[in-house]
Amino acid sequence: IMRNLRAKFFVIIGFFVLSSAFVFSQEAESNDVTLTDSSSSETPRLNTFDEQRNAIGLYFLAADDGYAGLQYEHYFTKKIGLTVDGSAVYKSDETESTPIDANVNLQFDISLFEYEAQKVFAYRVYAWFLGGARYKYFSGYSYETKTQNPYWYINAVAGTGFGFEFILVRHISIPIQIGFIGEFPNGGSAGLTFGAGLRYRF
Repeated sequence: IMRNLRAKFFVIIGFFVLSSAFVFSQEAESNDVTLTDSSSSETPRLNTFDEQRNAIGLYFLAADDGYAGLQYEHYFTKKIGLTVDGSAVYKSDETESTPIDANVNLQFDISLFEYEAQKVFAYRVYAWFLGGARYKYFSGYSYETKTQNPYWYINAVAGTGFGFEFILVRHISIPIQIGFIGEFPNGGSAGLTFGAGLRYRF
């Protein structure tokens, strides 16, 4: 099942990349790319990446032990950004094995390439480096004795990869990320990850 899901994810990513490349080539050929003539006396117009440096919205991460939560992003310059995301799940059922699962991550982004077509469509390609922490509380519930022996742990989280952000009409942001992510030291795991979100850029 996981292999089929990953295959579908890569097909979707490939579609977005090829579509973006096609749009770029068409716009470039028609000289419709937003550029400013050095001889012009007009003030250069800022583009989406200069003006809209913040984004907030929903995000999910598919991995061996994925999660979904809220995300906030801020670009300090056109090339350097920082993303914060987090989630928390609480289940009141005493028989639930993991009633509390929470995490917070900081992600450092480096924009490698940006393109905009007349403020209607824009995208960027970036590298990301993530670090964070994950808290899990286990009930230790025993169905045989009907008792609990709770315990908890905090894991470090680290990952890296590449991302694609697609921006529609300057405000609708759709980030897509691929790479590798791992948790340690408790029940350590590492593997391929896929992330996507829907955000408002401002």
